[in-house]
Amino acid sequence: MIARENHNKTNAFLDYNHFCGNLAMEQISPSIVIRYWISTLAAAYADYVYEYDKVIQLTDEIKRNIVAPDVIIRIWVNSEVRLNRIASRNLKDAKLFDDSSIIRAQRYEWISKEILNRSGYRWREFDNTSVCIDELASKILDYIKVEILNE
Repeated sequence: MIARENHNKTNAFLDYNHFCGNLAMEQISPSIVIRYWISTLAAAYADYVYEYDKVIQLTDEIKRNIVAPDVIIRIWVNSEVRLNRIASRNLKDAKLFDDSSIIRAQRYEWISKEILNRSGYRWREFDNTSVCIDELASKILDYIKVEILNE
């Protein structure tokens, strides 16, 4: 049952990513897409929804069919903090069943970097392991202003 639910969730996220990609192609001004397809594919691999070959196939298909972003901003946390956050979410909501194992965290981290590198997109990683949300937001905003908007 969980495998089917994860597959449905993956398909829903990919549909959402496709919808947002179409919107971005219609826009003249820059767009920001939240929850990019790379995260969706990484989660699908980490949760055993897709095998490596399927993730690579979808990576190649998706990057050919959508507008490439100027840059991807990736918010990262170390595995221990990530697992603690997932476990905490699972305790707060009985409907959540996110896998909080170290294997899942390692699979997600490894495949997401594989996908990013294969995409050829420019990307920047921000560490959110021990930074408060306001400080993280400030760092990301400064990066956007300088590196993307040239302000």
